[in-house]
Amino acid sequence: AQLGLFYGTENGYALDEGVTRAQAAVMVLRLMGEEQNVATDAQSRFADMEGHWARDAVAYADTLGYINGTGEDTFEPERGVTGREFAKILLSAIGYTDITIENVYEKAVETELILNNFTGAVIEEENYALNRSDLVRLSESALYARTPDGGFLKDRLVEKGTFTIQEFN
Repeated sequence: AQLGLFYGTENGYALDEGVTRAQAAVMVLRLMGEEQNVATDAQSRFADMEGHWARDAVAYADTLGYINGTGEDTFEPERGVTGREFAKILLSAIGYTDITIENVYEKAVETELILNNFTGAVIEEENYALNRSDLVRLSESALYARTPDGGFLKDRLVEKGTFTIQEFN
């Protein structure tokens, strides 16, 4: 929250609430320092996003290759996201191109996205319904995950000006 990466709801952080696919897309944009680049007139290939509050963010995350639809022209923005799906989104956003739902656990171990048994369980269980607390933990882990060039996401975000190293520490 201090870094500007996590926002609450009108009821606080609501950490026990589930995470929708739309919320996951917005969160990954925020985590990658891309949220401010969302255009308000973005083209969306997802028919079910018309009129949705996250339409432009989902269109932008799709353009960046961070997310996939659930069909050729569907996204299902209000469907809950699983731990595996969110880990795939995170690793794709970090820059990995060979991530699938089937190999995401192994890639999460390899890239050090999994920091402990808790984050491991969220990704290992096939249909684990992600909640906001899980999203926070995985997002924090992503800051320390290895990027394809061998660096860390946190350092990339400092270079980008998303936050300073002093704010991070």
